[in-house]
Amino acid sequence: MDATVASQRTDHIRSTAITLTLKTVKLLQHKRTEQATTMIIRTTMQLALTATVGMVVAVGAALSLTLYALAWVARFLYSVHGGVFGLGGMHFEWLVNVGWITSDTTQSLFSKTWNTTGQATEIVVAALFRGLTAALTPATV
Repeated sequence: MDATVASQRTDHIRSTAITLTLKTVKLLQHKRTEQATTMIIRTTMQLALTATVGMVVAVGAALSLTLYALAWVARFLYSVHGGVFGLGGMHFEWLVNVGWITSDTTQSLFSKTWNTTGQATEIVVAALFRGLTAALTPATV
């Protein structure tokens, strides 16, 4: 998945979560708790989806970093022993190159998804807290 596509998806999820949260706050202010509960469930589902995307990217980043580390081990063994475990003459430059490419790509995806997920979560939680506080606080005369 391209970094731009991942960023667009997380931006869409974030904006949807914000919209649902604002609608929930309005419903709570008008004491329409049943509909507000439905909106809270929708918002939670959106956040779960965002977190799932973040976890998929995190797993990809972990696999990428593992491949990258293996590439460096292979390169080290090749330079020290002239080959890896009797496989002499095999070149592992392609593994190092793949490690670099996947590491850079997944690092970019991971950072964008992680940042967007964190921002969306903070915005939604803050708005829900404010809305719940406003709905549950008795009006002062």
